[in-house]
Amino acid sequence: MTLDAVIVSYRSGALVVDVIAALRAFAPVSRIIVVNNSVDDSAALDEADAAGIVVIQNAENRGFAAAVNQGVDRSRSDYVMLVNPDVTEFRGSFDPILNIFERDPRAAAVGVRLENPDGSLQDSCRRTPGVTDFIGESVALSRRLPRWRRFRRFRMLDWQYDTERVVDAASGAFLVLRRAALDAVGPFDERFFVYGEELDWLLRAKKAGWRTYFTPSASARHASGGSSDQARTTLSLLLAASSHVYANKHLGRFRARVLREVLTALELARIAAAVFRRDRASKIREASARLRVHRAGRYPLHLLDRAESR
Repeated sequence: MTLDAVIVSYRSGALVVDVIAALRAFAPVSRIIVVNNSVDDSAALDEADAAGIVVIQNAENRGFAAAVNQGVDRSRSDYVMLVNPDVTEFRGSFDPILNIFERDPRAAAVGVRLENPDGSLQDSCRRTPGVTDFIGESVALSRRLPRWRRFRRFRMLDWQYDTERVVDAASGAFLVLRRAALDAVGPFDERFFVYGEELDWLLRAKKAGWRTYFTPSASARHASGGSSDQARTTLSLLLAASSHVYANKHLGRFRARVLREVLTALELARIAAAVFRRDRASKIREASARLRVHRAGRYPLHLLDRAESR
């Protein structure tokens, strides 16, 4: 078998060099392809370029899905591994991943156990979502009502991530894809700028008769998202926009409209509550920004050139 790795970087050049070294120690990678979506970060990837890494430099932030497609197009291997630049400390063995592909010729993808920087588990697999799931995510019902199974189902919180199993979807932060499945299912949908694109692709693969596996035999630390107020606001807006792209594509016009109206009502309620409580103005601005995203049903264009890493 041959294996290539695709790393999408946005202002993450300093992390890319470290993840490359860790990746080579973990997996039999033939070639590593870095797609850089940040012009002002190009100098940070000179070291990777000099080390023989394939670096694709984009003139603008094209988004995660488009960058993955660029990397996959450059690859010619039997398998393609998607790795985020903020994934570190690979543990376990790559062999169980390869064994799944060899055992099941309809295995399209394999995800692994992802952990937070402190070692706690990330719920990195998903079931096929519906309108109720997106609404539950919007108000964090899986955390607020932990005993209500309906809102734990989407994140698969009824499972300890300790056994190998077939899942609907796994995180694209570390995901190994079969070339034959990529050729059969087609590229990532570039209407998803960031978030939701791997969910969309894996569900398309499932509908075409392919399977996605999770294995706990390998793991990696993943420092997802950002910790600043601006990062959290950007994240919430991008996730909101991606939910509408997904709904318009997979849930039908009526349910997509229902989702948009319910999420709009929730944001109006948040704004009213924040005004009544005299909360920080930043909370009102964030809710107002999400409200505009829900009404438009698309990505906020002013964020697309500076959307932070997944």
